[in-house]
Amino acid sequence: MPLIDLPTFYPPRLPIGAGTALGAALNHLMSEIDHQVVPTTPTRKGDWKPIVYLLTDGKPTDAYQAAIQRWSQSYAKRSYVIAIGLGPYADTSVLSQFANDVLSYNGEDETDFARFIQWMTMSVSSQSMAVENRTEGSISLEKAGGVLEQAQGNKPSVDKDCVVFVGRCQRQKTPYLLKYERAPNINEMIDNLDLSISAEQPFFQISGCFPVEEDYFDWSGSSGDVEPMVNVNSLVGGAGCPYCGNDGGKVYLR
Repeated sequence: MPLIDLPTFYPPRLPIGAGTALGAALNHLMSEIDHQVVPTTPTRKGDWKPIVYLLTDGKPTDAYQAAIQRWSQSYAKRSYVIAIGLGPYADTSVLSQFANDVLSYNGEDETDFARFIQWMTMSVSSQSMAVENRTEGSISLEKAGGVLEQAQGNKPSVDKDCVVFVGRCQRQKTPYLLKYERAPNINEMIDNLDLSISAEQPFFQISGCFPVEEDYFDWSGSSGDVEPMVNVNSLVGGAGCPYCGNDGGKVYLR
């Protein structure tokens, strides 16, 4: 999205999709740099080097290697990338292959996230001044409130704390997401529900049911090396269809 005056800005609709398409994101970024950033010529003063903030909470699920290679060859010296991994399942080892700085966000609540946004606002200002003065900006975490740290280049496993199903309304045929989260106290829940399962077995409780648009599937990448399997005996609870309220909606793994 090109820069526009704040009074004329309307937030775009952000679609929901599964997966982490890092390769597609980098290709889109390179395309935008080609179209939006004005290069300097002998007769024209162009734009400053763009500063890119890339936020991700997962690991790539598309073919990203070619995009990283293209970035390294043609765009790395023309931009400054600050990549931030959100949560324990962000693959910062991949981010370190192309980003100038790689950070990890370890906040836990809304207050921490507010500190993070405040730090990012100040960081944009300081990085812009560094670019204007033709100096390399250095990332300072002094005012980050303890919610950011230098990434260690970790390559995380799959998020094993939640299970998400894709369902369709039987009447309207519209899609929705059914989410289960790992139960905090497995032994207590087993006793209360009189379940004949082992406490060592992964155990997930219904969290919610959320309507999505059809373009969810267009925005969802492949599962990569994620094995989309779960024991149905580990799932407790259900939710009505968000469209018609029916409890007997068709649910399947994607």
